[in-house]
Amino acid sequence: MLFYLLLFIILLLSALSTLFYASFLIFGKQRDFHVKPSDFLSTKLDKSTLDFIESEKPKKTGLVYGVVGGSGFLGRHLIRALLERGETKIYNFDLVKDSTKFSYSDLDDRIKFCKVDVRSRSSILEAFKAADHIDVVYSVFAAIRPHNFLSADLHLSWEVNVIGTENLIAVLKDLGIKMLIQTSTSNVTLGYDRLNTFNGTEDIGYTKHPFNHYCLTKSKAEKLVLKSNCEELKTGSIRPCTYIYGMGDAFSTSILSGNKIINPSFNKNVVADYVYVENVVHGHLLLEEKLRTEWNLVGGKAFNISNEEPMSDEEFTSILTSFDKTLNWRGYVPPLLLWLVTLIFTFKGLFNSKSSTIILNYPVFLLCNNSNTYR
Repeated sequence: MLFYLLLFIILLLSALSTLFYASFLIFGKQRDFHVKPSDFLSTKLDKSTLDFIESEKPKKTGLVYGVVGGSGFLGRHLIRALLERGETKIYNFDLVKDSTKFSYSDLDDRIKFCKVDVRSRSSILEAFKAADHIDVVYSVFAAIRPHNFLSADLHLSWEVNVIGTENLIAVLKDLGIKMLIQTSTSNVTLGYDRLNTFNGTEDIGYTKHPFNHYCLTKSKAEKLVLKSNCEELKTGSIRPCTYIYGMGDAFSTSILSGNKIINPSFNKNVVADYVYVENVVHGHLLLEEKLRTEWNLVGGKAFNISNEEPMSDEEFTSILTSFDKTLNWRGYVPPLLLWLVTLIFTFKGLFNSKSSTIILNYPVFLLCNNSNTYR
């Protein structure tokens, strides 16, 4: 009886908060922004700097590449970068074929799609055997479910991120494939034991109390990859710092390409890293090159990739509004409302054996965590 009374009170407060927030969206004034695109675009690179950047780009190798998870946002950009530097044999191993408007695989015979379910070792083995002998594998797949923390939800992330990584490593060893570069995340270092991380490096270690299943399972996966490093299978990991943005992502470009209502920010005082997707791709390519030329220095290690421009969600979104004046931006979500909504869905998840939708502790991550982890 007490439980139902508590649930009724939460629902009532949530309804009142929702009405308040709805009126704020309709009648409230837009917030004044203090971040402008010019703050980030004012510096022009001189010719010598541009020449240096061009000289640092990894050159064509002529090897055969396998991108596991190549149909996703980061995978597409990675394949494009390999094509641009002149590679001619690239396999996209994924569960579904890339069908977005940014797809290019149907237009380029240098790319071959192979259906793979990383949760099945036999599926990976059959697909790799059917392909030409792969020289370098990029593992960019992931189940990204930062809203999951209940035990009933763990298998959704564990089967892909951990079991999938175990399966991939086992197949690469069986087939004698020599190199694996994994996409990890800076979230492996963030948790309740480390709510505020500024100027963090790769040396701060893994969190002992992860926020959610994504942090937990990506940490396990990265450890598997780095532990597998040896002369027979050279491995390394790239940790994009917090949020990756760029053409084709699910956030910024979806807003600029038609979704005119921007998702409100959660807390303007919380900052995080936003890293451009091509910077992340470049980090992967550099790690591949160094694993080939300086394996004894970089093998079995993880490297953070960041723009080194930490900002709040509100600041990042204000940049988008500066590019398109028709975008509708209306403040931020009141913490009380967010907390009450997550309470409701957490209670729902506790009594639902299949899955929860939103978690109780996710707002803690959004409202309290300053994650400026870069090097």
